[in-house]
This record gives sequence, C-alpha cells and structure tokens, in this order.
Amino acid sequence: HPKRETDHMYFCLIANPVDELTDYNGFSLSYTVNSAKTHVTWTMTAATTGWLSIAFGGDQVTDIIYGSFADDTATVKDGVLSGIVVSEDTSQNISNVSGSESNGKTTLTFFRALDTGDSSQDVALAANTAFKLTFAFSNENSDIVDYSKSTRGIVNFRVAVDTSSGCTDACERETPFCNTTVQPAKCVACNSSDNTKQNDSYDHICAEINPDLPKCNSAGYCTKNLSQEVIKADNLLTNIDSKSLTEVTTEVDSLVTDGLSDLPSDESRQISVKIIKSLDASVSKAQSAGEIKTVADNLNAVTKKSDHLDQTAITESFTTITNVLTKAGEYTTVETDLPQIMTTSLSNTLVASKTVTTDTTIQGTQLQQADTSMDKIGALALKNTAENTTKSVQSSNLNATFTKVKGDALDKVCLSSNTDRCVNFPSSVSGSVESCTDLLVDVHYISKEYNTHQGVGDLELVDRIATIDVFCASTGQKVDIQGLQDEIKFDIDGSDKLDVSQTSPCVFWIENSERWSRDNCRAIDITDQGVVTCGCNHLTTFSVTLKTESTPTQTTTDDDDDDDDNLTRLIIAIVIFGLFVLIIGCLILYCRYKRREEKKRQAYTQPGTNLV
Repeated sequence: HPKRETDHMYFCLIANPVDELTDYNGFSLSYTVNSAKTHVTWTMTAATTGWLSIAFGGDQVTDIIYGSFADDTATVKDGVLSGIVVSEDTSQNISNVSGSESNGKTTLTFFRALDTGDSSQDVALAANTAFKLTFAFSNENSDIVDYSKSTRGIVNFRVAVDTSSGCTDACERETPFCNTTVQPAKCVACNSSDNTKQNDSYDHICAEINPDLPKCNSAGYCTKNLSQEVIKADNLLTNIDSKSLTEVTTEVDSLVTDGLSDLPSDESRQISVKIIKSLDASVSKAQSAGEIKTVADNLNAVTKKSDHLDQTAITESFTTITNVLTKAGEYTTVETDLPQIMTTSLSNTLVASKTVTTDTTIQGTQLQQADTSMDKIGALALKNTAENTTKSVQSSNLNATFTKVKGDALDKVCLSSNTDRCVNFPSSVSGSVESCTDLLVDVHYISKEYNTHQGVGDLELVDRIATIDVFCASTGQKVDIQGLQDEIKFDIDGSDKLDVSQTSPCVFWIENSERWSRDNCRAIDITDQGVVTCGCNHLTTFSVTLKTESTPTQTTTDDDDDDDDNLTRLIIAIVIFGLFVLIIGCLILYCRYKRREEKKRQAYTQPGTNLV
C-alpha cells in the first residue's frame, strides 16, 4: 500500500509477509534463530540517534521492545504499549543486549523467546506464521520514547525456521544439541521416548563450549565442576568437632563464594546441606553474643542462595535458625541487628520451601517456633539502643517492625516499609505499661499460608495475618494488654472478595482454645481497596474474614463457655417446670369440669328435682 504522511508519522503496510526489512522508510530488521528453534536474536537499525522499537500485534499492539544507545551503552526494554503511551513491562524477557551508533543511525541487538510464557503482556510468536509487526523510531533524535513524535509503520512479518533438521520443541530426535546463544550456555538432549531433558552423559558438550563450565545440570544448563567443593564441605562436616568457630566460619565463607555463586546444581545443593549442618553443629561453640551473630551471618549468607536449597537443606535451616535464636537468648546482651539477620534467613528459607514443597503446615510450625524466640531476641537486641530506634525486615512473606518507644510515648507505631500500615494505641494503654519505661512494639504481618492459625472452623481468612505484641525491652517480658476502655486501631489488607455486609470481619486468635473469635473487636472502616481498619481492646494475633461463617460466633473464653452452658441448663429447667405446671393445671381444670358435669347429670335424674 502507498505511504501516507500525517504529523511527522509514516504509516506503511506491506500486505505480503516478509522475512526482513532493509532500509524500509529508514528502518531495517533482521534476525537469526537458535538451534532449538525457540529463541530469536533480533537486530534493528533506524535512521535516528534517538530511540527505536518494534511491536507485535498490529493495530492493537500491546507488546513492544524499545531502546536507545547513549554514553557507549545500549539499553533495550521489554514494554507495554497502550495507545501511544509506552511503559516498562513488569517482566523483562529479553537478554544479550548490544548496540552501536554511527552516521546518524542506531543499531540494537537483543535475544528473545518466540513464546516468553508471559501471556498477559507478551505476544507469543509462531515460527513460519505471519504476524503484524509495527516499527517506530524517534523523529527528534531523542532517547525519551514519545510515540506521537515518531516515524512508524506496519508490516506483515514472519520468522522463517528450517524444520528439516535439528531438535525441535517436540523433541523429535535423540541427538543432543547445545544452545550457545543464551548465557550461560544451555545443553539439552531431546528424547523421543519420554520427552524429557537428559544431562548425565552430556558434560562433554558443556566442556567444549566453555572449559570453565563443564557440567550439565538437571535443568539443562552448563555449570561449574564443584566436585572439589563437595569434598571440602564433606571434610568440614566430618571434622566439625575438632575445628574452632573461627575455622568453621572461614571455611564456610570460602564454600559459599566458590560453591554457591553459580547456577544451582546437584553438587551445589549437596554443599548447602553440609554447610548448614556444620553451622548447626557450631552453635554450641559460640561463647558470646558476638560469636552467635557470626554463626547467624554465615547462615544468612547460605539461605540467600535459596535456589541452592533442597528439601533436606530447608529442614536443616529451620532447625538451625531455632537453635541459633535459642542460643542467643542465653545472653543478656545481643547484637542489635541479630533480629533482622535471623528474620531474613527465616524468610529466605520460606521462599525456598515454597518452591520445593507445599507442606505449609511444617513451615507454619517452624515459623511459630522461631518467632517465639525472635520476640525475646528482638527485645534484648534493642535493650541498649537509642530511643525510638526502628528495625524493619521485609520479604514477600514476612514484614516485621521492632520499634522502641518510651513508656509514656506509646501512641502510634508504623511499618517503616509502609507508613500507611500503623498501630494506633489509645491513651488508656498507659495504665498497662506504666511499670516499663522502655517498650518494644513488635508488629508482624505474614502471609496466612505460613501460619497454622488458618483454616480453623468455617472461617475463611484474607491473605494477611497480623501479630501485635508489646515487650519491656529491659527484661524481654511481654506486657499483658487487654480489657482496655478504648480501642487499639490497626489496618489489615483485605480482598476484593470481602463481604462488607458482615457484622464485623475483624477476628482475633484465642491461644488456649485454639480458635478465632469476633468478640471485643469491630471493623471501624473498610476502604474501596479492601483495607480493613479494626478496633480491639487487647493485643494478640488478628486477621479478617472474607465472609460470615455458617456456624454461630464463638465466645472469647472458656469461662464464658461455662456461663453459656449454665444459662442453657437454666432455660431448659424453666421450660420443663413450666410444662409440668401447665400439665397439672390442665388436669385440675379437667377434674373440675368432670365434677360439674356429674352434678348436672345427678340433678336431672333424681325424682322431684324439676317439680315446682
């Protein structure tokens, strides 16, 4: 179709599918396909020193790849196009970016899968199948993407792939191949019998590509040969009793650097297990708060490599975390950043556990055990710090803040990571904390899947569970706050599925009877985003229900349960007594009625009774 010009924009359409563009209205596009026929290396060139892009989908394009070359650096982004507004994609599915700029032209090269798997924001391309491709580049030589000031056009394009040979997605042949276009190199063997990746006998392929990465791991990637590191880790664990804590931590540092810095492999997972077992065995060697922190630092370094943790390593990590915290609790002085270090280790282990196993019951139990120790450690750790010091820990599963305040200043405590999430204390709380001048407020928000409180009875909870406690930092003892005249107010993220017609979606956990209750808690406000502001007269673990349960709301204490039982018995007794009285009354009335009838009968039958 002929070209038409509108406000500095060329809108061109080539009807027949093409395999490349060569200086078409100032834009060129070429590509190469990898041996697996799954990924494409694209090269685009435009007559501009500003930005340039290609997008897939034609008139309704949403998937765009754009970039520029500035300061001797090529930048390419995976983006989303809405109208003429370009924004960065939440998932960047491009790699191996390079580029150049010469004679008023910019060239960018990048690597992308035909089908990235990101169906929400990326268009899946099929080999040898035509699709609409939109190219665009800056008219003003600007690196700032402005689609309204660009030259652009639409063409029917296709990625031509030779299917006559090679190993395809369907694994049509058993001959192994190496994909050297991705970094690190990926070795794959196609097996037509079971359609699985094989790697045991293909180490030599990786060695030919890169002698430094001679092993083909279970995921099909070339990795380091860690056999020597495995031997070192085994020797460390075997001889742990004879080594000092300094020797242990030095060897662990070396193993983490040399054995866990590459992609995960069977060998790296063996190393992780042996390191964590060695650290657990070294907890008893710690003779001071500083030494126990050293062990904690080592454990944190290992758990940061969460993709190297298998199920055995995860179980060992949970055990070691609890043992480290228990050991730390023996000292009256604790390093101030120990809570943050240990909470991070716990969170990393949970992340690995979520990937490896779905046994959330074990995770929740371990988390509660560790949190019990963490509460005291958090108080001790802040014992000698400056007033109003806040320690915060964030992760996808756990968000916690340890905040130290003066006893007469317990007013409002917010998560440092989210100042919209606060706990507001009423003035009436002062009577409960007057004996302590250095308070520690411990606020935890955690995903419900890691908490064993979920799923009790018919209650269906939202994703977040909040635990709020106050400790006396000088002693590490929890302050009992309950039965306040005024409410403690706090927010919990709800859900768009929240039933706002509930009397009160706010619930709290009763520890001794292991159940949720709504008593003495109410919903003060519910936002359009589903954030619920709860008001309760005490502190414990809280959450929000999605809907009202089908069973009656349970009361708060065992004593109240006894009162309810006594009341029920009294009502039953009254009803029975009433029925008894009613029956007696009916019998009396019946007898009187029969007597009257008998007298009438006798009066009519006796002689002379009716004579005047």
